[in-house]
Amino acid sequence: MPMKVSDATVSTFDTVFQKFISEAPKNKANLILFLADEDPSTSLSWCPDCVRAEPVIYKKLETSSDDVALLRAFVGDRPTWRNPQHPWRVDSRFKLTGVPTLVLWQNDAIQGRLEDHEAHIENKIDALVYGSRLEDHEAHIENKMDAPVSGN
Repeated sequence: MPMKVSDATVSTFDTVFQKFISEAPKNKANLILFLADEDPSTSLSWCPDCVRAEPVIYKKLETSSDDVALLRAFVGDRPTWRNPQHPWRVDSRFKLTGVPTLVLWQNDAIQGRLEDHEAHIENKIDALVYGSRLEDHEAHIENKMDAPVSGN
């Protein structure tokens, strides 16, 4: 099934979010990805963690066989985001502290969250979206790293 993507800025968020919420029951997973805006001088996000995380997140979600809705919420330019009174920093629903932040939205609340530049993001996305135990993924990764190297 295709991933359904919608975009919002701080000024358009309330309208886009209401539509996102109204369509949520149709989807297996409803995710909100809070991101930094593009820097017009580079055409890349001003946030290096966003630049690294976005392609990994999109690739992982696009391979899903389930209906997934993704709301990309752009926090603004660097000075806007750095303001301690940024709307999503003070909003009791989100309480953002950094970008990128990926949240699972179910039953009108955040049910899971990946923030900033968490390691092993692909496995953590599976845990967030599909409810698999994060510890299982981490143990698997640690076991692979501890396995003896064969060959020369």
